Amino acid sequence: MPCRKVREALAKDTGLSVRVVQVWFQNQRAKMKKIQRKAKQQEGDKSLDKEDSEPHIKQEPHSE
Repeated sequence: MPCRKVREALAKDTGLSVRVVQVWFQNQRAKMKKIQRKAKQQEGDKSLDKEDSEPHIKQEPHSE
């Protein structure tokens, strides 16, 4: 998150309160974390899919 002076400058430039600017940055960080978690989860799912897609060879019992 930007330092207080930067948040104050952004608030002044946008006409928003400092608190609104702060919450916006907090929300953006939370959104990025969520996206990263989802990407990591999908990456894990793909590796599981690869394991499941490998052919399974069923061996018949030998009768002698």
